[in-house]
Amino acid sequence: MLYFELGLNDEDYLTEREYRAFWKISRIIWNLKSFFGIVVKKKIENKVVYVVPKVNKKFLKKLGKILKLSGNNFVCISDELYYKDEFMSMVKTKDCEICDGKWVFKYMLSNILDYITEINKENFIDKEIAFLVDDNYELVIEYIKMLANKFKVITVVTNNIINFSKVGERLLKKEGIDINLVNNYRKSLSKVDIIVNIDFKEEEIKKYNIFNKVYFINFDNGYEIDHRNFEGINITKAQTSLPKKYVRYAELFKNFNYLNVYESLIRKKTAVYNIIKEIQKDEIEIIFLENENGMIKNEEFLGVAKKVLDK
Repeated sequence: MLYFELGLNDEDYLTEREYRAFWKISRIIWNLKSFFGIVVKKKIENKVVYVVPKVNKKFLKKLGKILKLSGNNFVCISDELYYKDEFMSMVKTKDCEICDGKWVFKYMLSNILDYITEINKENFIDKEIAFLVDDNYELVIEYIKMLANKFKVITVVTNNIINFSKVGERLLKKEGIDINLVNNYRKSLSKVDIIVNIDFKEEEIKKYNIFNKVYFINFDNGYEIDHRNFEGINITKAQTSLPKKYVRYAELFKNFNYLNVYESLIRKKTAVYNIIKEIQKDEIEIIFLENENGMIKNEEFLGVAKKVLDK
């Protein structure tokens, strides 16, 4: 994993000794390093952040070379670099994937539900949750087993009824878990309290009648329910702290989104069960949930909770 940062101030680009020198000397050093295209390395243990003071052809060439020599396909970048089109284009030409928190977010359903429960002071024991899924059976199965005793009804909406019916039979036989397997555009989602989109695309979601006061958690894409009667909450991302086991890296990654950093630290090829268990063990804390409008305020959750209870 490679980490790239756009220095926001002199302190980010200069060493501590250079930064603490007389300000005129510090400025000369900054200008010289910038002129010669020097990429600064900050390091804690085996975690290295490559820092540049600006994004131009000179530094893009240097960062591109670092990417090529590393042979790495994943990068994690500071918040400011997301808004630099030239940098983002360069990364895409290198066939690299940027850690944006989406990979780890889809494994955090338990954390999201706990966050909502803590705000509303209500559990979901008499509620219905629905999963929209066509292909990612493994993730849904783990979530169903995890939530079987926390919801009154668990519904799976899928276009692959025949294939998923076999999954349902196994869950009933081995786990004693009964799921509601449906695919009716008019009725499937008309009464559920929480919808979790695993891999439905926007065009497919729009075909369904959706209860106006639902929590819509979208793990697949940025689509949000926006029809004028919708009074629920769209949830598409989160802001988190770094778990205690990684807090020693907090200063190194101070200009990064911590969920993106966390993703970069735990991302691996392994069973879904192992990833969910690791996240639970790390006790990552959600600071707040977000959608396209930014932070979702507690008052919004409380408002929807009242509407759901009055349903």
